[in-house]
Amino acid sequence: MSDLAAWDRLVDLLTDDPRVAPEVRLALTDADAYLERHAEQLADRGIDEAGDVEAVLALVDALAAVGDLARVDWKEPSE
Repeated sequence: MSDLAAWDRLVDLLTDDPRVAPEVRLALTDADAYLERHAEQLADRGIDEAGDVEAVLALVDALAAVGDLARVDWKEPSE
């Protein structure tokens, strides 16, 4: 299985929103374009070079953007 196929499979497991996979694929295949598209958001995090763009970053940001990211704090009650 290629890296791209593995990331596609992970995205499919995490969400059915079609907006997530293209963002992850872009980060994997063209980090420069991903950086250009998200320059302001990434600059706020100190990322200003394509070499610092990672697929997991794109995945988390895309999941957050579509509302499919949940944050769990182990110190908080489960309800």
